[in-house]
Amino acid sequence: MTLRDAYTEARLLLKEKNIADADFSARYLLAHVIGKDLSALPLLWEIPLTTPQKKRFFRYVRKRCTGVPLAYLVGYTDFYGRRFVVRPGVLIPRPDTEHLLYAIEELQHNFAHILDIGTGSGILAISLGFLFPHAVIEACDISLWALCLAHHNAQRLKKKIRFHWCDFLTHPPDGVYDLIVSNPPYISPFEMDLIEPSVLRYEPKKALFGGTDGLCFYRAIANYSTEHLSPTGKILVEVDHKWRDVEAIFSQKGMQCSLRYDYQHYPRVLIAEKKL
Repeated sequence: MTLRDAYTEARLLLKEKNIADADFSARYLLAHVIGKDLSALPLLWEIPLTTPQKKRFFRYVRKRCTGVPLAYLVGYTDFYGRRFVVRPGVLIPRPDTEHLLYAIEELQHNFAHILDIGTGSGILAISLGFLFPHAVIEACDISLWALCLAHHNAQRLKKKIRFHWCDFLTHPPDGVYDLIVSNPPYISPFEMDLIEPSVLRYEPKKALFGGTDGLCFYRAIANYSTEHLSPTGKILVEVDHKWRDVEAIFSQKGMQCSLRYDYQHYPRVLIAEKKL
């Protein structure tokens, strides 16, 4: 069986199971199995798969047919130009979250003490380590499994991060920071029908749902900032269509806010800072 044959068969199997990205999934898994970049596949279509490669490929395809996310199947995802290990039980990083880093870069400020709230696999904290190599960077999460994975990613990418295992809502880290960043859980129970079934089935719900209205973490961060954000510090949080509610939460704490949009011109990042 050639790569083309395997791809064609896999794509049909995935389409039969109504996998939305059937074509991409088939190509992505095939490239992973043969150890090549996705862009190299068109030059390799007539190369035969070995028997072990074929078995491994279709084992992945069968799992993908049940909705298992690609990142969990291959064990990694790319974020902000670097590859991060991901595992079931930890939220899969989304490209949308990169806009937090774009917004931080646009500020053109040299932050010295940074806190990443709800770090997950460590993508933001570690990426900030590359942007600010001399900064002291801390990160917290309620999931010990997530922190173990984040620590592993930090070691792989040779970045020193101080990790805190804590429930930010009840026992947040004690420190004063000039940059607080977070992609918090912000989905409310009333928005469950907007979430892909595979996300609800396979990804950790604690990393998705932010209380009864999806805003509890924003309130906690705003309260926290009154004592733990330096006078000239910045807070950057990922937001969705509820961004006006988030803005109101920070404004009630005497902060001024600005908004950044993603490439589809959806509200994506809210920046809050103390009024001077």
